[in-house]
Amino acid sequence: MSGSGWWQRHGAVVTSIITLISVLTYLHVSLNTLRVDIRSEIGSLRNEMRNEMSSLRTEIIAEFKDLRVALDRVETKVEEVRGYLRFNAAAPPNELTPKE
Repeated sequence: MSGSGWWQRHGAVVTSIITLISVLTYLHVSLNTLRVDIRSEIGSLRNEMRNEMSSLRTEIIAEFKDLRVALDRVETKVEEVRGYLRFNAAAPPNELTPKE
């Protein structure tokens, strides 16, 4: 053993440590890049969902407005018919009904 140098005795351990550090560094960089990509994708999906929800909200509000307008028309017609029926009920039997 006296003739063998330090590198011959410890070279394999040093090489293994350097290789391990290299592999861990590569994994750290790769996983960090993957993490950034995943966060970016999640952010994009989140923005798409917000835009879609906003669009749906606008459509739903427009539909409710249309329903309110239609309901107002129906209520107006109901009032017209109610008035017509009251008029006919109060009119003498042989009198003509009002023309529209």
